[in-house]
Amino acid sequence: MSFLEDCARFGDQLAKLVDAGVPVKEAAVAVGLSRDRCYAILRAIGRPAGQARGPG
Repeated sequence: MSFLEDCARFGDQLAKLVDAGVPVKEAAVAVGLSRDRCYAILRAIGRPAGQARGPG
């Protein structure tokens, strides 16, 4: 499945879970995607979660 398809399919569901207080790690398990993929989807749909990683 392409990234755009993942965004369309899982974006709203991930956003709702994170808004409800579910950590991204647990939301990833719930939807069956990797944690990194979920963070990327949330960023792509304009719903970043957590703190941005700074340099080193």
